[in-house]
Amino acid sequence: MFIVLAIVLVCGTVATALGAAHFVFVTKVDNQAKAILSGLQHTPGVYVTLTVKRASMRLNGVSTAEAYIFPRGGPNLDGALLFDAVLTHRNEDVMTTYTLLNSRAYVSTSSVSTGTIMHVSCLEASQVPPIHMMAFSLTTSTVLDEVQGTAQPLCDNGKLLQLSFAGENFVFCTAQDSKLQRAASDDLDMVIQYVSDPTLLPDLVTPWNGTATPLDCPVVVSSGIPPTPVAPTYMETASMVYNAATGPKRSFMMGKLSCECRRAKQPCLFVHGLGNSKAGPMVDTFKSYWGKIHEHSPCCSSTKFVQFDTVTQGWTDPNLQREFCTAALKISQGESQSTVGSLILVTHSMGNLLAGGAVASGMCQFSSRVTWMSLAGPMQGSQSTNLVASRCAASNSWFDRAFADVLGLTGLCPSPRAYVQLQHQSTVGADMQAKYQQAQAVRRTHGARVLCGTDPFGIGSPMSIALASVGAISGHADRAHDGVVDLTSCMAGVSTSGAGADSSDYHYRAAINHLDTSFRHGDGWWGNDRKPQKWFECAL
Repeated sequence: MFIVLAIVLVCGTVATALGAAHFVFVTKVDNQAKAILSGLQHTPGVYVTLTVKRASMRLNGVSTAEAYIFPRGGPNLDGALLFDAVLTHRNEDVMTTYTLLNSRAYVSTSSVSTGTIMHVSCLEASQVPPIHMMAFSLTTSTVLDEVQGTAQPLCDNGKLLQLSFAGENFVFCTAQDSKLQRAASDDLDMVIQYVSDPTLLPDLVTPWNGTATPLDCPVVVSSGIPPTPVAPTYMETASMVYNAATGPKRSFMMGKLSCECRRAKQPCLFVHGLGNSKAGPMVDTFKSYWGKIHEHSPCCSSTKFVQFDTVTQGWTDPNLQREFCTAALKISQGESQSTVGSLILVTHSMGNLLAGGAVASGMCQFSSRVTWMSLAGPMQGSQSTNLVASRCAASNSWFDRAFADVLGLTGLCPSPRAYVQLQHQSTVGADMQAKYQQAQAVRRTHGARVLCGTDPFGIGSPMSIALASVGAISGHADRAHDGVVDLTSCMAGVSTSGAGADSSDYHYRAAINHLDTSFRHGDGWWGNDRKPQKWFECAL
């Protein structure tokens, strides 16, 4: 009798333990990815409201957008999540629409008042999030116990899932029916609603302005399906259940909406690059070149922007170097008549060579209190400028004239003195090669932090197509370039240690173009490799 009772007690204990383990697995370990993906594949559509958190991410001053997602999946897609989509954001006058249809992407602008489409163009693959990875991201997501750093709870009664997408961490809230409800990252909030009635969804059509042949855009969504993650073994699952039941809370801390300075503030001097034809006094803002970076510079006790003539004067010209030194000494309250004192020096494009060349020539010196932020510096010159003289001078060929027009848009045509002095280091004489090397050595000696662009199309602006065209025919030695400056030239003389494609990296290799590196286009909505302004704001 006692044996029977003991067996019953043991069996009851085992059953209770197994029941408890199953409960922990269901509530704290299982990410329900299969159910989530199945629900997405079989719903007519999903409506998403997006809100950016950082001012640097606003599009045309707008911080919200709405999207409709049209899944075109089925039960036999081996875990793939394929869909079409349309995303719109609008200000008072213009509505911008991004359309993904049959793996091709379009952007169009239309009048808010009349609905007339004013412009339509194709998007490059680099401008489309890696949506073929979404199913993989959901499948590999992990369950959280809490999210910290949010003004309001992200999830009241659902399950929290942490996943990585496009290099950024997101937390999703799923309901008990395995439907996604909300999502958040450091920079973006999303509210998600499933649409069960197809008649409530907008029409999805290829945008066309009616005045020309409809665009034939390239396929931009990868057809490759990432490998399905290997399912955990029973022992691994048991370990996850045990840790979830007995370990500390699994938390995710949301980042702050803006960064604070972690050091003593210093005056900031911003030095522009090539193409500024009008010289003038220093100013407090220079929005046409630098955007609103003055509003995102927490370590700057003051901001000043130079206005040099960088068309008729080259970076090796003594007069231009003297102008730079005069400005730097004045803003930094120099330690001596020729030594620059406390200063955050922000140089873009040719401005990097100007600063390095001025120190190398002895026009002035940098003290140890100079903090140098080096943006898209052509430290070995630019192959784009080597083509200027021959292409811009040609007038008999339509192709040459078109090339000249593109370069003119980016400030490279015609080819005066400043442009000639930027011809690539490998193509110039020994004297000029030595000056390049000296400027590189100055930047290396003073420990500059470096930002380089690796995608000529960039974040997406009216100049994206022009820069992509210039980059395609410039003959850059490095496949990675920003349209005008290749990565090898930008990083010349700088250690690759600490360099990466994350906005928190010491040296930032961002998927942006040459103009994006001057912060004038803010930050991208997706991808941690598309946030130059965030990198600068949080760097010091």
